[in-house]
Amino acid sequence: MKIITYTVAAFALISYVLIFSSCNRLGENSNSNTPPTTTPDKGTLYIEAQLVYDANEVRPVARKSLFLLNKDLLDVEVPSPKSVNARSMEDYTSKLSFPQNLKATIELAQANKKMRAAMERIGMEKNIKIPPERKLSDEEKKTSVLGIEMIIVMIQQGKDTAPHFLREVMTDFQGKVVINDIAPGDYWILGVTETKEDYAFWNYKVSVVAGDNRLLLDQNNALYFK
Repeated sequence: MKIITYTVAAFALISYVLIFSSCNRLGENSNSNTPPTTTPDKGTLYIEAQLVYDANEVRPVARKSLFLLNKDLLDVEVPSPKSVNARSMEDYTSKLSFPQNLKATIELAQANKKMRAAMERIGMEKNIKIPPERKLSDEEKKTSVLGIEMIIVMIQQGKDTAPHFLREVMTDFQGKVVINDIAPGDYWILGVTETKEDYAFWNYKVSVVAGDNRLLLDQNNALYFK
């Protein structure tokens, strides 16, 4: 089950994106892999983002936006449809904040992935042939990523959530980017990219100290990967 197929909210967000498309994104755009200009009491974060499929296939997450936040925006409670008296999926998602919508989307993706793995395991144990999972087309994979990106844009534009977006940076063609002059502390790196099967999503906590800090984003620390 794919998120964009089963979540009405993702499609509804298209209209919001058109409204906000002319707005400037918050934070600092940077493609910098140049020598750092960080002061001694600040930190420099070197990020490399890649997906490793096997020893001979490592794909950099190239030319993708990553966001540096000072708060975990997924640290929210997602109410059940019953608790908000939702009459339909559209009514339910309309009652969720954008962070709640993002968390619900990721949780549904995680649940679907676990369900498929359980079905395949039971099939092997019982010697039952499980029909192969339908492969997404390239267009469907892009749509999945677009749905997540749209929700992130809405969060970034939110009155209460926008102040937590400190920087927006873009990886280079090798999947690398450098963020300079970060005050020591805890931060979150938020990002999404297309994969072979569907998409990978990161909401990764990183503790920055004065001096050099290095972070590898891959499928092992993605909140969701398929």
